[in-house]
Amino acid sequence: QSLYAIGMSIDECRRLMDEDPGKAGRKLGQTVDDINRVIREVRQQLAQGEHDLPFSARRLKTELARVAATMERANALHFRLKVDPRAAECLTSEERKEILYIAQETMSNCLRHSGASVASVSLRLGRDRVYLEVEDDGKGFETTVLHEANGGLRNIERRAEKVGAKVEIVSRRDHG
Repeated sequence: QSLYAIGMSIDECRRLMDEDPGKAGRKLGQTVDDINRVIREVRQQLAQGEHDLPFSARRLKTELARVAATMERANALHFRLKVDPRAAECLTSEERKEILYIAQETMSNCLRHSGASVASVSLRLGRDRVYLEVEDDGKGFETTVLHEANGGLRNIERRAEKVGAKVEIVSRRDHG
């Protein structure tokens, strides 16, 4: 998802070259920094073995903030992030990883498809479960045609099933 956001940022730089070369140059500099960060992360995961490291509640919050920042630099979409530490602590290391991947996919969907200017991502503790909610102020979509063409939503459902979670998608055309 980070690479996808970086690609969108490069497209934005291309568009800005004639319109505002200074802004395009600054954005390109940020994009190069993002590429270098992704390279470092991949190297680190390969060296340490991602699955061998426990995925802490603190790391979940840090990674969600990193993903939001990367995606914001790629587009005008602003992500509001709220992570209740108690909710993150209730999850196992494996559940935290899956929550991160699910959040990345949903945030990427907002970025690619919603036309939104603001999206919120929250992890909160309910009475007897943890909730991950992603909302945006975008154009919405008809949920009846979701699974016909959307591999990302199928991936979200598979990841949720892997940790015993349920996915509920609520949307209406023109209502995010």
